[in-house]
Amino acid sequence: MYGIRVFLRRIAVALLVVGLFSVGTAAQAQNDQNLLQVLEADPDFSTFEQALRTARIEDSIAFTDNITLLAPTNEAFAALSQTTRDALLAPQNQTALLEVLRYHVVLSSLEETDLVESPELITLLGADQNVAIGATTEGEVLVNETVGVAGFSTAPVNGSLVVISEVLLPEGFDLNSLEPALTPEPASPVNPLPVTSNETTPRTGGGFNYATGFGAGVLLLVLAITLKSKRNLRYSF
Repeated sequence: MYGIRVFLRRIAVALLVVGLFSVGTAAQAQNDQNLLQVLEADPDFSTFEQALRTARIEDSIAFTDNITLLAPTNEAFAALSQTTRDALLAPQNQTALLEVLRYHVVLSSLEETDLVESPELITLLGADQNVAIGATTEGEVLVNETVGVAGFSTAPVNGSLVVISEVLLPEGFDLNSLEPALTPEPASPVNPLPVTSNETTPRTGGGFNYATGFGAGVLLLVLAITLKSKRNLRYSF
């Protein structure tokens, strides 16, 4: 009798889950879309898409067959602090980011009914880094018993997409080990060019007096010409 009740409860939960996600999901795939195109079509996955491109695995997501992508929404990434989020997406932390993203890829294409109870789903990180998906008796679907599932969709070309409310972290992964994102140094101020002036009045003070200097030059030139003229007259006969 107990076994029958458990069986009926599982059927009820399965129907509840299927009904929940059949009404509408955050990402509805077209007939010819792959998983990457499903993400591109929904702006709510823009941060996750950016992460895939930063780690340079967007082509793998687009063309690998029979996979399930556990896709955090922008709100899921926003739950991380700004410092952590920037560090995770920074180029110098590409290896760490790749580890996190591989934990979001399940090596099988799930159906909606699989969301009821899938305790050991192998990820790209290997068999020692599995994820579990299951439904509570109230019909709430959770990943690893804590992360909520907000939607489900299929990409007819290569797999399924499960929308999740938090960024998953592999066991033993430490966000504090990330190198801080580099901040650009402020540009050095550019010294303005000296202002030129057309002033003709003589300058006074401790500086050079242009009018006086010019007059002295003219006086020396006249004196030199006069002396030369006298010398020529002296030796002309």
